[in-house]
Amino acid sequence: MRCLFIFFFCLQGLVCSLAKAAEVPDSLLTFERLREMSISNPRGALTLIDKVEQEKRLSDFDINTLRQVSYDGLKMNRLALKYAKRVLESEEVELNPERGLDAYMQIAIYSVSLSNYEEAINFAVKGGEIAHKYRNLSVEANLFSVIGDVKKQMGLLDDSYLYYQKAIDLLKGSNNPRELSMLTYFYGTLMTAYMDNHLLEKAIEIGEIRRELIARLAGMEGPPESYIDRQYGYLYSKMAYAYILAGDKKSAESYFLRFLQTSFAMTDEGRTEANPYLLKVGRNSDVLSNNKELERTLVVDGDTLNEQFLILLKENRDAYQGMGNYRMAFDTQKRISNIADSIYVSAKNCEALEMATIYETNEKDMQLQEQGANLRIRKIVLVSMSIVILLLILLLWRMYIHTRVVHGKNLVLAKNVDELLDSQQKLQIERKRNIELLQQLEQDADSSGKDAACDLCDDRVSDNQRLFNELNQLILDEKLYLNSTLSRDDLAQLIHVNKNRFAEIIQESTGTRLNEYLNGLRIEHAIYLMKQFDNYTLQAIAIASGFSNMSTFHSLFKKEIEMTPSSQYWDILKQGQV
Repeated sequence: MRCLFIFFFCLQGLVCSLAKAAEVPDSLLTFERLREMSISNPRGALTLIDKVEQEKRLSDFDINTLRQVSYDGLKMNRLALKYAKRVLESEEVELNPERGLDAYMQIAIYSVSLSNYEEAINFAVKGGEIAHKYRNLSVEANLFSVIGDVKKQMGLLDDSYLYYQKAIDLLKGSNNPRELSMLTYFYGTLMTAYMDNHLLEKAIEIGEIRRELIARLAGMEGPPESYIDRQYGYLYSKMAYAYILAGDKKSAESYFLRFLQTSFAMTDEGRTEANPYLLKVGRNSDVLSNNKELERTLVVDGDTLNEQFLILLKENRDAYQGMGNYRMAFDTQKRISNIADSIYVSAKNCEALEMATIYETNEKDMQLQEQGANLRIRKIVLVSMSIVILLLILLLWRMYIHTRVVHGKNLVLAKNVDELLDSQQKLQIERKRNIELLQQLEQDADSSGKDAACDLCDDRVSDNQRLFNELNQLILDEKLYLNSTLSRDDLAQLIHVNKNRFAEIIQESTGTRLNEYLNGLRIEHAIYLMKQFDNYTLQAIAIASGFSNMSTFHSLFKKEIEMTPSSQYWDILKQGQV
């Protein structure tokens, strides 16, 4: 009996110890510690944030801010946008609008990433008005810069220059080192925008102004020497590139020599910063040398599915082409295509995960709503008529939520269609470039009297693939798919093969039958017409896209897009939501 008592006593002690071990120290549940964790370990932070919310340790403002930062770290911009908007709904922001300035900034940035330009501009303007009211020049200038970025992406270049200049004008009279550091960044942004559109005289003019500003910063207390050196490095590399584009080789070389004298030029970032200039002056081997160490680091770290690695590969490809090494250029282009495909797939997987998370959070919100509804029902349970009315309201509410959810899903599908079409267009461009590189290889072999390049061609692309590439390009260029009577015999004659061989080529190259391949192109064309000509009837669009009748168009569209062309996708387009 005594032994049994001792056993239970020890067991109780073990259980208590495990319970205490499972408890989270209060020191980890402060806003400051959770914010740090939201950046370093966002998934772990979200779990603790739920706990903090349940225990009401922090305000709604802090909770939603932490969730926004966490989802930002997870690259889930839709959820980050959702909680940034909730920050603005908090009591703290209602009492002191200045506290919501960062949220306005984040909402604008997330909206840009989701291609919702109108929303981005609206929130940036609203935030700018509040920043102006409270004389927060740095935030107001940043929001002007964000609007400039939006206008640039929309193709409104003159407007973008105007808003970049507004950001500059706000800060250029400042004596604050922090604000002047922002100002040099804005000068760099405007200079790059001018260079991208070949306004080289304006770009050089802005560069000279930026140089004077950096010299002014260098004479102030506060900015570290390494920061000043990096600013000079960025500026000199850009000035060298601008001058070489303008045809002034002497000035370009002068600025490049200044660039080489900076410590920044010896860093991995600095070496890659010099590559545009080096490519332009034909120093292709230097480009390959600059990228070698960075490429090795990215490959070893497994960090190759990003735009930085794509830019590196494209620079290597251009360098190989400049050296006349078309074989390596072709191989590098293949790597570019593969990486681009992998990035697209990875992005879609991340998007799917985010949509699942959005669904879970919506379910959570709905559960909270249902709990509140049940509580209200219990309070009026003695009043029968009120119960009936409340149930009817709840039913209507559920129907409304269901309708909104369905519409939301259709909207996501419509946006995914746009992204898929853009991706397919980019892939067509990459395939065309591959064909051109391959043709260059064959021409080199013919001129040298060697068969090495031809052997390479045989290794890279089969005869069937080569024939399909020719046929595919002809179909796209001539828009042959718009002919509803187009037959296998017609297309087989174009590439001079028999029916059996033609079927083999289509199956091998597309993984589908001819009709499926052509109908896919017709659906893409129909979507283009629906977006460009909202006054067209669906029947006119179907006929113009190569479909023989509406029934076929309707069934194939729903199968391909997962929405009907009339009552779902068409309505979304007319509302201007994609």
